[in-house]
Amino acid sequence: MIKNLGGVITLRSQLGWGSTFTVNLPIQKADAPIVNIHPQVIQTQQDEIYLLLVDDHATNRLVASATIKQGLPTARIDEARNGEEAIEKMKKNHYDLVLMDLIMPDYSGIDVTRIIRAECPQPLCDVKVVALTANMADYVVKACLEVKILQLLPKPFDREVLIRTILQHVT
Repeated sequence: MIKNLGGVITLRSQLGWGSTFTVNLPIQKADAPIVNIHPQVIQTQQDEIYLLLVDDHATNRLVASATIKQGLPTARIDEARNGEEAIEKMKKNHYDLVLMDLIMPDYSGIDVTRIIRAECPQPLCDVKVVALTANMADYVVKACLEVKILQLLPKPFDREVLIRTILQHVT
């Protein structure tokens, strides 16, 4: 693989001391992309959006909630700290969209979604779910599709992408 990239690997080894591997790859310097630090996302949805934000980390909920409120000031955000709390809330409330962490200590976001799809009556069982996760592996994507999670957004999320995703799925 290193040779395919035009590089060289060398090995220096000494009995009793260990080994040192050195990899040299030809890398070209590139200019950093121009990034709009404060992209303006304008709420096009005038009706109130009712969201459930599910994450076991308070900081993640705080950041996501503040981000959503900044881009979608009329959004109403309910929060769940774990899968069990999410299931309870999803069985009682009709959310426009659920933003679901996939890794939680009690239930995974996939399990929560599977339970809601199986146990709730219409229209609660058809709630739209978007996953927020740091794990974008193929098997995770496949498992999400099996329970009809609409989309996976990588953590840490991009503010503009999060707002656009919410608007895409609630309009």
